[in-house]
Amino acid sequence: MPWCPQCRTEYRPGFTHCADCGVPLVDELPPEAPSEELPPDDSLRRPRDPVHLLHCPTTLDADATLALLRSFGIPCFSQPDMGAEKIYTGFCLTGEHIYVEASQAEQAREIVRGFRRGRGRVDPADAAALMEQAGEPAGDSPPSNPFATARTVVSVLFALAVVVWFFRWFFG
Repeated sequence: MPWCPQCRTEYRPGFTHCADCGVPLVDELPPEAPSEELPPDDSLRRPRDPVHLLHCPTTLDADATLALLRSFGIPCFSQPDMGAEKIYTGFCLTGEHIYVEASQAEQAREIVRGFRRGRGRVDPADAAALMEQAGEPAGDSPPSNPFATARTVVSVLFALAVVVWFFRWFFG
């Protein structure tokens, strides 16, 4: 049977070129190249000895907390109060419990406490250190995009015109 060496699709006899890739078909597939797997990221693994850290009132709060903890390399996961609700809707309206590795529970509490105390704002010194670590110059704010600003202004004016037209048509 002929095979495409690029997308590895099998064809019936009589075909000479791959319909998707356009390359000539071969009788036997070449061996697959070994995949370059990334080393496992410890922050994405499930804790071996999980302990309860806190209860988040919403899924969005839980997801933000998980992302914060994982950015510090702390293995964690969440458990919704009602599992079926999250499976079907993607959200859990009754909240979620956050679990972390027992050996890093105190560090995780301090990270979450500091983040909540700052109301989600990053300390300017921490922001400068993170930007330096990322190789970016620390600046006050990213440059504004004039096209995005103009698009927003046009959208607001259009919405206002539609509302005025509606009221004139309906009440006038």
